[in-house]
Amino acid sequence: MRPSRWQWVFGHILLWRYARNPAAARADAPLHFWLYRVLQLGVLLLAAGTILGRVWANYSWGRFWGWDPKETWALIALLCYILALHGRLAGWWTQFGLAVASVVCFLAVLMAWYGVNFVLGKGLHSYGFGIGGETYTAIFVALDLLFVAFAIWRYRTSTSAAVAPREITAERAAV
Repeated sequence: MRPSRWQWVFGHILLWRYARNPAAARADAPLHFWLYRVLQLGVLLLAAGTILGRVWANYSWGRFWGWDPKETWALIALLCYILALHGRLAGWWTQFGLAVASVVCFLAVLMAWYGVNFVLGKGLHSYGFGIGGETYTAIFVALDLLFVAFAIWRYRTSTSAAVAPREITAERAAV
């Protein structure tokens, strides 16, 4: 989970910068570069952990994959990060989209690590239902999503404000 934590930290730093001053955040190429590299490392380690977990499950329970909630959420978290990296590589979203994806994908890791164990209370990895502070986790996830929504709103309003003068100039040139 450590690489995911750094992805979350880099993502929040970038989103905070976008929320404060979107123009300056767009110009911060080194931070975007390191976010992308940490995401790549995280996907590699998350994939290795998921595969090794499946090998361990094969030895322990005699099955490689059983659709246990922990297994399913580990796969969902891995697919979230793969989608984020491929989306950036394919040009589906910009550097800002990668920062948003890194924060949102961490919530899938949080669900795989914490939610399955304590909130769902089902499967081979449940440690008891309702004893792990699910209220605090729900508040954290809600606040995190509100912060992401605020950063997206701030980014979009600054982008539309930055595009408007160029359009006016183009219209003047046409006249």
